[in-house]
Amino acid sequence: PMATHTTLNRLYPAITTLAALFGLAASTVSCDSGNNNPPHQATLYNMVELTAHDNTGTTFTLYRADSDDAATLRSPIPVDTTGTKIGESLFLAYIPANPQPYASSDIDVVYTTPMTNRPLKQADSDGLANWNADPVYLLSIWRGGTKIYVRARLTYDTAPRFYELIVDEATKSQPVPDAYLLHHRTGSDPSFDRQYYVAFDIAALWDNPDYTGLRVHVNNSNNPAASTFLFSKER
Repeated sequence: PMATHTTLNRLYPAITTLAALFGLAASTVSCDSGNNNPPHQATLYNMVELTAHDNTGTTFTLYRADSDDAATLRSPIPVDTTGTKIGESLFLAYIPANPQPYASSDIDVVYTTPMTNRPLKQADSDGLANWNADPVYLLSIWRGGTKIYVRARLTYDTAPRFYELIVDEATKSQPVPDAYLLHHRTGSDPSFDRQYYVAFDIAALWDNPDYTGLRVHVNNSNNPAASTFLFSKER
C-alpha cells in the first residue's frame, strides 16, 4: 500500500540525496578508417529494472515508453549492482547481441549507475499545500511497467531535498487519481543545474483494477503549459 502522510514535515521520514548521472553519451557506431576491423555494435543507454542477480549472471527488464511491453536483457557475467535492490531501477549502458530495438537479448554490460528509486505516497490537502515550492525543469516523463520515470534538471545542492510523487487522497475514489511531483529544497544557496533521473514505483496503485490511470502534475519551469500528464492503462 501507499504510505500515508499528512503534513510536509512528515512527508519524508528519511530524506535522500538524488543521484546525479554524469557523462550521458549518444549511442555510437565506430569503425577503423582503414576498414581493417568490422564496425562495432552500438552502445545503448536505458533505464532498466534489476530483475535477478546471482553467480550465473545478471538480468534486467527494459520497458517501452508508456507500455507494459518488456524485454529481458541478460548478462552471462555477474554485474556489480551495488546500491540497487531487486525490483529497483538503474541506468544501464550495454551492447546487445540482438540489435533490434526493445528485443530480449544477451548483453555485454559497459557500465551501470545507481539511480534514485522512490515509492508512490499519498497525502491530504495539507500535506500537498507546498507541493510546488520549487520548480522542476522537466526534460521528459514516461511510464515503464509500474514505474514513472522523471528526467529533469534540478538545482545542484549537497543538502538532501524533498522530491516525491504524492497522490491526493481526495482523488483516490476516482478511476484516475491525481498525483503531484513535490519538489522542495532544504537549502537556498544559488547553484548550477544538473540532470537527474528518478524512478517512482506506482505498483500499489497501478496493479489495483479499480484504477484506469494516473494523472501527474508537475511545476514545470521548462514549459509551464505542459504541467499535467495522463498515464492510462493499456486495454
